[in-house]
Amino acid sequence: MAVQRLYVEWLDINGAFQRTANYVVAPMAFPVPYITALQALSNAGIQQYSVNGVLTVLANAPAVGQYDNMYQVGQIVYQTTAPGSVRVIVPAPRAANLQADKINFNPAALAGLDIQVLTNVDDALGNAATIRTSAVVYDRRTDQQ
Repeated sequence: MAVQRLYVEWLDINGAFQRTANYVVAPMAFPVPYITALQALSNAGIQQYSVNGVLTVLANAPAVGQYDNMYQVGQIVYQTTAPGSVRVIVPAPRAANLQADKINFNPAALAGLDIQVLTNVDDALGNAATIRTSAVVYDRRTDQQ
């Protein structure tokens, strides 16, 4: 199966910028449901995305929340059909989508993203994502030390 890159550019309430990327099924003619599912999980605003070189500008406003800056990142991992995985990164995750421990995502909050990832996201070799294996929030400042 052919793959292509989808790049998403985020902006948080403090003006910090982050770019995330995933391999997606080619051609991904209609990425809006995937972008919408990502945005629903984040306080950061998606500014633009590009797939197969075509840029779409959204300029969504970032929101204020418990995790409203790029230091906190949600990492959602899916296993692929081959022994491998894909990571979906969600900067500044919305606290309402987390469990009481504020570390793990609430599985119900991920239902919309799960459908989009299992339909559209592959690894670099074109192996489809098959099941979510983890969904946690971590602090990038600790990760980068």
